[in-house]
Amino acid sequence: MEDQFANLSSYERRVIDYITQHGGISSKEAVEDLGNGRLSGTIHNLRKKGYNIQTLRIDTENRYGEPTWYGRYVFGHD
Repeated sequence: MEDQFANLSSYERRVIDYITQHGGISSKEAVEDLGNGRLSGTIHNLRKKGYNIQTLRIDTENRYGEPTWYGRYVFGHD
């Protein structure tokens, strides 16, 4: 049986594993936990390879109490 991760880079494999284990990943988590400073690029590559990854908009406040948002990447449902 062919390894399903054979055509993935180490960054891509780590992101897939992280989403599987934690239910999603944000840019902050990618930098802090995986050392991946270009999560959006990794997600783009995974999508091109057929992975169904969706972006959830998470509304929050910045350090000044102003509204802002960030993206959290999760597996989509077919």
